[in-house]
Amino acid sequence: MGEPGTALLLDALRLAAVLSVPVAVAALLSGLLSGLVQHFTTWSDAALSHAPRLAAVALAWALTGPWVARELMAFAGRAWGGVP
Repeated sequence: MGEPGTALLLDALRLAAVLSVPVAVAALLSGLLSGLVQHFTTWSDAALSHAPRLAAVALAWALTGPWVARELMAFAGRAWGGVP
């Protein structure tokens, strides 16, 4: 890679993709599970799909929050460390 800014940008995009995976997977799995429950029980209440998804995303943030913070702080250190 020619420029340091390009490497930093690619690192930022990779980090954003990696850090979003746990929350996205939690939302996907809880949405799928609540959709299956609604299908097989014939319940069609909107709260049955949103409440479990919200709880799963909150739990994912709570469990992965310290790791996300460490990764973001490490990236910030690398980003600001390269500034002359």
